[in-house]
Amino acid sequence: MKKRFAFIFALLFYISGIFSETVYLIHEGRLNDKGLENNLAFLDLSDIYSSEVKFYIYYSNDSDIFYFKRSDDWIDLTHDDMSKLCRTLKKFLDWEKIAVEKEFEVNKEIPDSTITTNVSFKQSDKQYYAKNLTLKFNFISKNTKKHQLCISADKIEGGEYGYEIVGYYFDKYEIQQLYNAIIKDNLNKKVLEIKDKINEKNKMNEEIDSLLN
Repeated sequence: MKKRFAFIFALLFYISGIFSETVYLIHEGRLNDKGLENNLAFLDLSDIYSSEVKFYIYYSNDSDIFYFKRSDDWIDLTHDDMSKLCRTLKKFLDWEKIAVEKEFEVNKEIPDSTITTNVSFKQSDKQYYAKNLTLKFNFISKNTKKHQLCISADKIEGGEYGYEIVGYYFDKYEIQQLYNAIIKDNLNKKVLEIKDKINEKNKMNEEIDSLLN
């Protein structure tokens, strides 16, 4: 019984005031907020991630959709979007390996990688929702040994003054970790685990209700 009650608190994240649904954590990672604006060479992880800019991948069983979350921004990702994202990450890793081995720099949008979706975001302490956000994925070289994936999006109408993503920068380590988390077999396994635990919780609630009637 303790195990069952422990489930109520495990992997369960309710986002108050934003969604009327329950979301479950799939992956947590960190962005390189310095991006290409800082020309200093990379030092170590504590230097790169000094400001702890985190991002998250959540799953909603209610709507069967994923979310990419950074700060107060929630970007919708369908199963097809996640598959495309996975292919894009794999392409980045392939290009990164070649670029390092051949010692050349690349600044190029990854082919067939754009994702058009919706976003929930906060401006002036108010939450807004906008459609037709087009995510773009670019391979960017800092030098011949250091390369990043940049996610950006042109401004769309919404909120008080529109919404755009100037650039979310990911280093190879974070790309590899995210890829491992959302590769099809691993992602499907995680979703099935979530569904199983939801079913277990529902059965437990039914048992409690029957005992209290």
